[in-house]
Amino acid sequence: KNDKLAFQNNKSYTIKAKSSDGINTSAVSKSEISIDQTAPVITFEKPASGEVSSETFEVKYSLSEDVSEIKLTLERTDGSQDSYSPHVVTANLPKVSGTNALELNGSDLNKDESSSTTDQLANGAIYKISFDAVDLAQNSAITQSISNFKYESTRLVYVSFQDITPSQTNQGAKKVPFLKTILSSSSSTVKWSKIKLALKGTASEEDITN
Repeated sequence: KNDKLAFQNNKSYTIKAKSSDGINTSAVSKSEISIDQTAPVITFEKPASGEVSSETFEVKYSLSEDVSEIKLTLERTDGSQDSYSPHVVTANLPKVSGTNALELNGSDLNKDESSSTTDQLANGAIYKISFDAVDLAQNSAITQSISNFKYESTRLVYVSFQDITPSQTNQGAKKVPFLKTILSSSSSTVKWSKIKLALKGTASEEDITN
């Protein structure tokens, strides 16, 4: 009788059980087992530390083996307040070995279309994002994290355009609708709170129109 058996990692064994009664009738049962003491390895690819996101952002990671459990945690560390932090995401995360990617929406992290705000990130908050996983043999991976991930569900739109040089001097110069050019080039969903217009060179009031 062995109370303790020493098994080698990544090896397969046959377990045999034999029983008999008092009249020499016996039965044998066999079972194959595999020993796995190796923890899965998570490689965090996206987002990167210091990245600033929009409302939707890509999460990309790779697994060294198939896992039974995987968890993504977003914990607020700075910026805007988030009373529901930390946010734990388990739904829709692929568990297969190799590279995996999915798109998350900061207003519905679990993609359940729930009206609950518990799985909504706070605009302007900065988060630490961590990955944890457990494989089929219940070995736990070393937690992988990135920091200073800033979530911005609304962002400024920067519009650039080439300098427009009037064909004449200020006397009778062509009027250029700068402000109108900026607004018409932007998304209709953007709400402007402040616009700063800088001019290089000299211009008179008559050179700019609304």
